[in-house]
Amino acid sequence: MAKKGGRARAVLDRPALQGWNTTDDEEIALRRWRGTTEIVAIETIEADHPVFGTFRTRSETGGSYEVEIRDLKGFSNSCGCIDHRVNGLGTCKHVEGVLDWPCVAGAPRRSAR
Repeated sequence: MAKKGGRARAVLDRPALQGWNTTDDEEIALRRWRGTTEIVAIETIEADHPVFGTFRTRSETGGSYEVEIRDLKGFSNSCGCIDHRVNGLGTCKHVEGVLDWPCVAGAPRRSAR
């Protein structure tokens, strides 16, 4: 299922960048923004459960990653991308894109860190 979004609005809603002097919350907000604006397709790999399981994401650049959603309130989800492996935040744009996907977003959502 492809996602739809308004580019002009997305640019206006982009979190302000602070260079290298950012907090974890600012970095998470940036990944949430990128997840909602840069992920163009999400496919359910495991159809047993509509919220928890494994999903495949595709970004504007054509990159494809598998995301495993285990928790909607914490940061114990996983993704095969480099950013998720090294950032120490427990999230990335791919995880945030899946969490923003309508079938997942309708579930009780986690609060900000």
